[in-house]
Amino acid sequence: MYYQDLPNEFLNVQNKKIINQSKLDIELINFEENDTIIINSGTGTSKTRNVGEILSKLKKPNERILSVVNLISLAREQIKTFKEVGDLDLLDYQDGTGGFEVFDGVICINSLLKLSDPILNIKFDNVILYIDEIDDLIKSFTHNDSLDIVLKPVFVFLIYIIKTCKKLILSDATINQNTLNLISCRRNKKEILIKNTNKKFQSVQATCCNDENIFLDKLKECIKNKEYFLFGCDLCTKIEFFHDNLIKLFPEQKDKFLLITSKRKFKITDANSQFKDKYIFYSPSVKTGVSFYIETAQKQFIYIGEKSITPIGNYQQTCRTRNMKELIYYCTDQNPTENKYMSLTDLENAYKKMIERNKLLNDMCLNINKNDELEFCENSFFKLFCYEEYLRRIYRTGYKQHFENYLVENGFNIVRVGDKDKLDRHIYEVFKMEKELKDAEDFDEFKKEIFEEIKEDITDEELEEQMKKQEENIKKYPILHLRHNLLQVPKKDIENYIMFYTDEHILKKYYGILNLFRTEEYIKEKINNKKQNNFYVKILFDILTKINLLSQVEKHYKIERFNLNMKDIIIDKKLSDEFINLCKDIFRLDDLKFDTKENIKDSYISMIKNISGSKSYKDELSLINVNRVGKKRTREYKINSMVMKNIISLLKYSNPKLKNMNCELIEKQTGIKPELEEKTEEPKREITVKPENDKSTYFNKWADEYEKYKYDKTFKF
Repeated sequence: MYYQDLPNEFLNVQNKKIINQSKLDIELINFEENDTIIINSGTGTSKTRNVGEILSKLKKPNERILSVVNLISLAREQIKTFKEVGDLDLLDYQDGTGGFEVFDGVICINSLLKLSDPILNIKFDNVILYIDEIDDLIKSFTHNDSLDIVLKPVFVFLIYIIKTCKKLILSDATINQNTLNLISCRRNKKEILIKNTNKKFQSVQATCCNDENIFLDKLKECIKNKEYFLFGCDLCTKIEFFHDNLIKLFPEQKDKFLLITSKRKFKITDANSQFKDKYIFYSPSVKTGVSFYIETAQKQFIYIGEKSITPIGNYQQTCRTRNMKELIYYCTDQNPTENKYMSLTDLENAYKKMIERNKLLNDMCLNINKNDELEFCENSFFKLFCYEEYLRRIYRTGYKQHFENYLVENGFNIVRVGDKDKLDRHIYEVFKMEKELKDAEDFDEFKKEIFEEIKEDITDEELEEQMKKQEENIKKYPILHLRHNLLQVPKKDIENYIMFYTDEHILKKYYGILNLFRTEEYIKEKINNKKQNNFYVKILFDILTKINLLSQVEKHYKIERFNLNMKDIIIDKKLSDEFINLCKDIFRLDDLKFDTKENIKDSYISMIKNISGSKSYKDELSLINVNRVGKKRTREYKINSMVMKNIISLLKYSNPKLKNMNCELIEKQTGIKPELEEKTEEPKREITVKPENDKSTYFNKWADEYEKYKYDKTFKF
């Protein structure tokens, strides 16, 4: 049995004033007498409303309120709530940051650097800084790659604001040691922890469906009886599966179904009115920042399939329904894994060793840490990252049990029904085919408008009308537009690349594979450059670090990239144990071995699969095929040249000269050569309006297009 409890060291912190109370009714004096106020209060206990009321009384004429959030939906909710309860007008950063130097405002973490603009000349010593959902905000730094290209400057600036601000207010349902790690720069400040012991969902029944069929039947029963609900899921494709199939069963209620995922830009402004009398289906794009309350208690459904978010993330999804009649959830089986680190200290020491080994391997210098503040931020971030990583490893020792612990801690009564069983696999296969057809239909509609030609004799009025139509299309399919700006495939060829437009995982694999064709010089310079905008502990697990390790293996054994013939390699000189352990840790592949030719080949293939994101040899973009040959059914591996040709052909639309690519390797593997001269043919005039959420700004010259794309996506919700 691997199960391990979460650490609770925060509750035992010395020299801090702690108030336990059964309701969140905070006295103003607690804010006035302290410099740092930490509010630990469960989901649905009106934290935002209480803070809004307090701030309206606390703020003096010469002070400003600055709220920093990690989601646009949370910013919208704060703007609405603060106005209602405290008559506070928060400037919305989406309307611009002019005025933030004199007025109250709310800003998303991905746009925080805008406040560092010298033109604004913002002073923070008279600011009351409020950060709600602090745990999620920390996770957006440590384990989310969308901010990586601006991570260090954003983090350093946030630390500066935290250190400088007059008062700091933090709130969340989850307060742990990482909260203290983030604010450790506020030395010699009076701190108070206000812990609300009230259990919002006291005695609410949580029905665990062991049988997936029972879970689906309960959904059907609610729709049949027109009992509206909220339904959260940890995977986008799975929530689409339930949404689309239930609509087919109840077509007469189609207008009552609402699907919210990262693919669809649905702007949540007032959940109470938008969600009322509807069946709401949502992916992890909705975890926090959305509160739904009506007088009639409703059922809440939760499906946990891929464990793509943490158990606390699943619990946050659970609590969007504030007036809950019953929670009904299904969690797929999971094989628990042992936590290889006995303590947080063990993990920190292991990561320190990995960083030092990797620095030596890349001949990285320490000049960046000559500045004390940057060195402090490097150390602070390291602590944040390691603590969050340690928690995630603990979660894997018993994912479902940890989720249910959160339920029990917040008052739910768990009841289990049915024996373990799953839906017929055939149902999912049919859905997958139908989904591909639906994606193709959506893509076809998108394609028609994105490539709409402009007539030569068009009037200004007609052009304006066409542009408006295009803007509406962008709002309907924002991600498709971002991907089109990224891939730049012309109309005549776009049918060949539908999956790159419609599947985010395919797109990620595509750019992972492209890095295997990068020049060695580009890889080294990019890794060194990343130090300026990221932290060592995150660079450690970057795909370029993995490719650099792969290159070291190739040099040691004189392996040519993608050559799977290991018969002639010489294994007299062995790789060091330290290097092998570093590879195991960074690739997270414990079975890497380099003692025999066969093991070297297997390990080399495993490293390539890991970098390219292929989980099996049947993946659409698997670079390696495998066949069983002979009586002994020996595995025979072969490079998939067709996949390589498709990938490089796609790249040439956006990078015709194959800049920063190993052209010799590409030509050998695919026969494709770079364009030597620019094409002179004039393209047809087309309407190509750039999406409004394309807000790339603070990128250095080494930020590639895919990194910009990931950053742009953070502006969707």
